Amino acid sequence: MDIDFKSRECTVGACHSLGPLDPSACVCVVQVRNAEWTSTDAALAYPCDMKVSPSLVLLVGAHILLASFPVQAADPLGNWSQRVTGRHIQDVAFGNGVFVTVGFRGILTSRDGVGWSFSPTWHDLLGIIYDNENERFIGVGSWPVHLGAYGSAGISKDGEVWTVDPVWSVGLEGLTGAAYGNGTLVAVQQRRLLISTTDFLNWTPAFISPVYNVAFGNNHFVAVGSNGLIQTSADGVDWAVVDSGVTNSLADIVYANDKFVAVGHRGTILRSSDGSTWDLCAPPATNIWRSVAFGAGVFVAAGKPVSSLISSTDGESWQLHATDLPLPPIEDSRTFLALTYGNGTFAGVISTYHSQQYYSTVDLYQSASVIVKLNGSISSDLSSIQLTGQGGLDRAYLLQESTNLTDWTDLLVFTNSAPTNVIINSPFATASQRFFRSSTLARHSHGTESQTARSNNKGRTKPRDRTWCPR
Repeated sequence: MDIDFKSRECTVGACHSLGPLDPSACVCVVQVRNAEWTSTDAALAYPCDMKVSPSLVLLVGAHILLASFPVQAADPLGNWSQRVTGRHIQDVAFGNGVFVTVGFRGILTSRDGVGWSFSPTWHDLLGIIYDNENERFIGVGSWPVHLGAYGSAGISKDGEVWTVDPVWSVGLEGLTGAAYGNGTLVAVQQRRLLISTTDFLNWTPAFISPVYNVAFGNNHFVAVGSNGLIQTSADGVDWAVVDSGVTNSLADIVYANDKFVAVGHRGTILRSSDGSTWDLCAPPATNIWRSVAFGAGVFVAAGKPVSSLISSTDGESWQLHATDLPLPPIEDSRTFLALTYGNGTFAGVISTYHSQQYYSTVDLYQSASVIVKLNGSISSDLSSIQLTGQGGLDRAYLLQESTNLTDWTDLLVFTNSAPTNVIINSPFATASQRFFRSSTLARHSHGTESQTARSNNKGRTKPRDRTWCPR
């Protein structure tokens, strides 16, 4: 009988801890009851319908002796589908099981990244982040000038209902980017000023300089900007410039997997563990990188042109991906403005500038699944089981088994760069149930890697000599 596991079906039951290997996975538990298969749940500390497609399967039977694991190759970062068009989207984030976009006069939300709901607004939110600490979205933007203010900031638990307040004391421009940590929100004011607040009412101007974006990690804020500018702050008020080692402008920064990754013009990619000492990496393309995001164990950078993007498991070695996104006419330009990860896929905001008409259109695209989805089938006599892995990036994965969701045994390492079949002898012995899961395996490492981005931080140390990251 065939078992088709989909994350949206995992809606009932208790949560199970998967341990450190794959904390972003949704877990489907399938049990035999009177010869019928029923789905219980689910996920690590979150409702199952908000997580990525499952990478763990429980099979219950008396005599499961043989397992076959065919893995089907694909490049999900090369396969993108248009989901939204005709909306003035500026940024996108994922949290609490929901994708949320912000932009001019409207907000879009989606559970799966495929179907979207639009809600009109009278304010313009131009940047959005998800605050894991307080389980809420934070948006920043502009305020109607005739009401006496220029900036705005708001919060939302679900991405649909927002409380938005004006920002009165920061000049004549709106806010475009933000980071939150240690009870403080730091926002970028139209690429020139950093401001901070602890209560969303009283704002403190900080650093006046061409700043493009900011992240929080390792208990510090790190901002990037024009001509290779990098500056750090412990409190969002007092900032110090550090040596980036580059003069190319840096457009975006993210903190995940215990490291900062900053990207910018002329293919510039920098990596740091503390935000103060930076390594310059050599990517396989010299695109204008406009956005960087992390999910499913990989960093992804995208920008202009949209025909290619890059990914890395460690922020050092980067892999080039050719996309199926169409190039614009030669007189026009098309650029990734923003990226986020959720539910096993990346979502990207792409802007197209039409030079002859002097206007831009914005579309939202979604990648194919970047995680391995496990499907299972069992023979009628319960003598063998076949696990099928679909999707996922071209990389190494570890297949494991357990009888109690606590103690895990390694079965094999597989790579989905080409179709393959691996036979596993898997007798149940005295066990009445057995769990299987797949986890990403870090390149150049003997251990598995976490697939959950941590919140942003930084620590200030004396700069040391820069090194080149290996290809």
